[in-house]
Amino acid sequence: MNQNSTGVASRLLGLGAVALMLGLTPVGFAKGAPRAAAKNAPVIVALTDAEKADLTFMREEEKVARDAYLYFYGAWGEVVFSNIATSEQSHMNAIAKLLAKYGLPDPVAGLGVGQFSTPEFQAMYDEVVALGSASFVDALMMGVLIEEADIADLTSALAETSVKDITTVYTNLRNGSRKHLAAFNAWLALQGVAD
Repeated sequence: MNQNSTGVASRLLGLGAVALMLGLTPVGFAKGAPRAAAKNAPVIVALTDAEKADLTFMREEEKVARDAYLYFYGAWGEVVFSNIATSEQSHMNAIAKLLAKYGLPDPVAGLGVGQFSTPEFQAMYDEVVALGSASFVDALMMGVLIEEADIADLTSALAETSVKDITTVYTNLRNGSRKHLAAFNAWLALQGVAD
């Protein structure tokens, strides 16, 4: 190596050392993806314990709704339950994506319809199904109660977070639950039951 190339190498190494001390990746020293790609990579924020608990809770609560509506569709054959159960599945999927993104365990993984890992949710499902089995109107009333609880819990969870993707999902789910609530109330009105 001649003296000129040694001087250039020393300066490059010196610049690299300064860049590293400043927390920068010197150009030409980075391995893997180009710097532009790293700059645009999504940043995963650390969730609070409350945010983690809310995501886990909402995943099971959405499953209670879906499973109850599937049961009521089987019992009464009314399309309102089938349609809303399909929507509840999309709610479950949205929460599942967030659980996966933030590395949280899925509390309903591998569980069948009507099965829950948390005793409180199992008891809730069992009670809702028992009460809604008395009549079609009772099933609609259980739908109203489920959606009102879901709206309240989503509102509470929204107050606990400012993480953009979580607030977007919770807001969309709450809007969906409001539509479900309106649908159940409309069906109750058709049965002569005022809300």
